[in-house]
Amino acid sequence: MALTRRGTCVLASLMLLAGVWLFVISGIFRHVSEARVSYDEHYWQHRPFTEGSKAAALSMLELMTFDEKVTLLHGLELHQYVGETAPIERLGIPALALNDGPQGFRDPIGSGAAGTSTAFPCGLSIGSTWSRTAAFIFGSAMGEEFRGKGANVQLGPGLNVMRIPRNGRAFEYLSGEDPFLGAQMAVPVVKGIQGQGVIACAKHYINNNQEQDRLEVNAIVDERTEMEIYLPPFEAAVRAGVGSVMCSYNNVSVAADGTDLEPAMHACENSRILNDMLKGQLGFEGWVMSDWGATHSTVAAANNGLDQEMSGSVFFNAARLNQSLEDGQISMAAIDDKVVRVLTPMFEMGLFDRSMTRGDLKTNVSSTEHNNIARTLAVDGLILLQNEDSMLPLQTRRVKTLAVIGDAALSHDVATGGGSGHVVPPYLISGLQGIQNVISEIGAPIKVVSCSSDLERARRVAASADVAIVFVADTAKENKDR
Repeated sequence: MALTRRGTCVLASLMLLAGVWLFVISGIFRHVSEARVSYDEHYWQHRPFTEGSKAAALSMLELMTFDEKVTLLHGLELHQYVGETAPIERLGIPALALNDGPQGFRDPIGSGAAGTSTAFPCGLSIGSTWSRTAAFIFGSAMGEEFRGKGANVQLGPGLNVMRIPRNGRAFEYLSGEDPFLGAQMAVPVVKGIQGQGVIACAKHYINNNQEQDRLEVNAIVDERTEMEIYLPPFEAAVRAGVGSVMCSYNNVSVAADGTDLEPAMHACENSRILNDMLKGQLGFEGWVMSDWGATHSTVAAANNGLDQEMSGSVFFNAARLNQSLEDGQISMAAIDDKVVRVLTPMFEMGLFDRSMTRGDLKTNVSSTEHNNIARTLAVDGLILLQNEDSMLPLQTRRVKTLAVIGDAALSHDVATGGGSGHVVPPYLISGLQGIQNVISEIGAPIKVVSCSSDLERARRVAASADVAIVFVADTAKENKDR
């Protein structure tokens, strides 16, 4: 943001998606106290799943039929949440209820639950706080709301490093442009989510940098770049004990020695990145689920590291897997490994200790406390690039006329991004209304004049005011780059 002198003062905030302008305006006139929550350094320490959870998963495996095992390896065609597995009532195995997204509970289309969860700031905004404490608060509050909705898997956090600024989903990702930052922020978010008994899902693994042509694009990366830039946030999530990882839509090709390029291969059936790197090198003990529709085969995907097809059962259904077993193309040991990988975090997060009754999507899980957390986190994520002559905070005794300019302040509010990261907020205050509310609260005799994006009128209004605040908003969405 940049500010210049009186009469031409412009507060230009290019907001990538989180309705951040509301928080800027509220913060202009008054200081917002920072949320304080104890954060212990042990959250960074490596915490693999307990031996008890692993043993329980192996014991459960012994009791399961083949069809029951397969039930955990694919989603249902009809589902209430964004994704679900069927419960196995004979053994008391609860359904997995998976839901978007990385910055709050997205109400599934047609659920009638819009506005019943908190629209937290986007992942990129949380990364901009450079605060592990903020990241933990963020994850914990989201996990609480997901559990309140009956979901036991949160499809987040988003961890991809932003190498293409136009990426339509850049707003979802904690890492920004820095793999070290992403690694530092991934741990407390995962810990916060899973501390509420909800399994976190780190996504989108790996080398996933654009939305345009995301189903066909081939990410060509040399081995060192992959290891030093794209892997660290996921490695950190594994160290934090993340229960699941989502493999991405894109193909992946890596030149091991800088010259020989491996064939393009879908990320969800790439043994090098799933079996060798994720499960082998990093020691990941949870399960790998596909992004929705990112499963492309039965045998190759099953052998090369994919554990669960989402959201349906085109390839990982009982008939196909059984035929592959009979043909000797897949081993029962591979099937069993996948089942144990799903069951272990379910035991670890206490899913077996709860009622198997389906949750209610229409439960209102937002609260004043969470709305205040969202507001504070958004303020903490703002970055003031320039404050010429210390113009902020505004000195109300010197401001008698204030111009508010731009459609983004009046009728075209931008609160969240589109796609999986979209959350309908429980309420939305326009920039203009936010300014008026603050002026009323502090009792300042300031006249507010508003103007849309008509440039000629905007110039006149700005010239006649003591201060002009200009709102500029931008948005982005899944499946399309900006």
